[in-house]
Amino acid sequence: MKTLLFTNPSTLWSRPLADGGENPYFEVAGGTVRETLQDGTSACLVDQEYVVPEARPLPLRTFHGKVSPTIWRLLGEASELLYWRRETRVCARCGAALFRDETERAMRCPSCGGLFYPRLNPAVITLVTRGEDVLLEWKVHGSCWGLMAGFVEAGESLEEAAIREIREEAGIEVRNIVYRCSQPWPYPNSLMAGFRAEYASGEARPDGVEIEKVQWFNRTNLPEELPRPWSIAYRLLNEWR
Repeated sequence: MKTLLFTNPSTLWSRPLADGGENPYFEVAGGTVRETLQDGTSACLVDQEYVVPEARPLPLRTFHGKVSPTIWRLLGEASELLYWRRETRVCARCGAALFRDETERAMRCPSCGGLFYPRLNPAVITLVTRGEDVLLEWKVHGSCWGLMAGFVEAGESLEEAAIREIREEAGIEVRNIVYRCSQPWPYPNSLMAGFRAEYASGEARPDGVEIEKVQWFNRTNLPEELPRPWSIAYRLLNEWR
């Protein structure tokens, strides 16, 4: 059985390949927590002291570009499920210890019968244009220019969340919001919905709390510090370019 060995939900063991890639699969069984992925691969949490010969633990983000897109998505699935298992141990209703249900992907309470499924936190990310310009932001303590993004709040639609986040982070209003794509975001358990929107009014300015600076760019003067190629932000920018 192919097995992925995680020391925590964001770090897993891997062997380097001669071509610069990575092989995170092992023919072993073990671990304190185990989940079966869509393709039948087993994902396990192992103790920090666990050692795999000729391998070393790497952060999940390290694997992008070093494994195929299919494997990359499976690593994200494994990370989210193991995070769910680690964080979902007692019943939120009565406090009893939960056990893994045998018939569906859920944790079940033996006392009150409550079921607890893997949690997903929806978030939105939006590329805002003004004619030939695009609006980028630099977060406080950031490392690259990015797009306006944030989590969806209770009672909001995805579009309403996008409008609010842009207003809060950049101080402008937008219109003509159009859905473009989505991406699982296992850091640790989000689903990112990507949109495009057009500038409507206001003067772009950072909120000074989360955002350090905002700036309009065009296709000829985009900064070098852009989102990483595996991110939905990069995909939205690349589509616009």
